[in-house]
Amino acid sequence: MLKPTVNDQHAAPELVDLEGISVMSNALLRKAKQEGVPVELLSFPAEQDMLVKVAAGRTPEAEIVRLRNNLCHGNILEFIMSVDIGTSGPIRIFTPECCRELAHELSSISRNWVVGLHKYWVDNNLISP
Repeated sequence: MLKPTVNDQHAAPELVDLEGISVMSNALLRKAKQEGVPVELLSFPAEQDMLVKVAAGRTPEAEIVRLRNNLCHGNILEFIMSVDIGTSGPIRIFTPECCRELAHELSSISRNWVVGLHKYWVDNNLISP
């Protein structure tokens, strides 16, 4: 009950128009890189050419962009697994477990990203150390 109690003491946040807000894209990553943000920290371990992809334009997409787009738009075929349940053949299913490996990779990437982004903020006087 702590969360509702605290939330009740504050006015409801004003809804804002999200039109024009950038989503994860090669263009956003390219712009951030040009401003010195260490976007390479968002690359996956097997992705050696992330900055090349980002510089190239819309395609090929950096892996973080590709995954964001696929998951947000429901393109989950790469995560579906086949399970043999003893019937006429295997069935294809999608459960959160199908994204376990991805979740572990994203967790590792996120830890490095937070450290690098904090350093960027400190180095650019955007936050105190």
